[in-house]
Amino acid sequence: VAGNLIYCNGGLYYYEMPTYQTSYELRTTAKNEVYNIQYNNWESKSSGSNRWGVGTAIIGDRIFIVGGKGGTTSGHTPYNTNQEYNLTTDSWVTRTSMPTARYGLAAVALDSKIYALGGSTYEEAGFQVTTNEVYTQYSPDPATVPGMPSNLNAIAGDNQVILDWSAPTLDGG
Repeated sequence: VAGNLIYCNGGLYYYEMPTYQTSYELRTTAKNEVYNIQYNNWESKSSGSNRWGVGTAIIGDRIFIVGGKGGTTSGHTPYNTNQEYNLTTDSWVTRTSMPTARYGLAAVALDSKIYALGGSTYEEAGFQVTTNEVYTQYSPDPATVPGMPSNLNAIAGDNQVILDWSAPTLDGG
């Protein structure tokens, strides 16, 4: 979200197989579309790469899209790609890749840095990671920072919530 605009980039869609086949497959798209809340309309923008399950963070007039998966139902490969979309010029630039290829991750912008958190590293479901990598747009190399906690449990009752977790094993446990 940037101002009154909601950007939607990439994703999956159902592809119906030709009539002689009775199935479908999921395919990735590189579409980049923006919805204008004020005028209630959609507009197509220049496309990035075909992928889904990405992490997205915004710094100023730039959207950073990291990780994700690409391919078809029969073979989605996790990516370590880091692309920057410039809202003003409607253009893409490929930035330094993340050290860990993954999808289903979260990306957060804080103090002009992008934190890529968690996700999955395997083609199939599962294999979740607690990896936390940080990318500074002015530094060419991403860095690994302390990992995320794991085994988070929450117990609610008596107007309180009790949290329990395992400390990160990477630089924090």
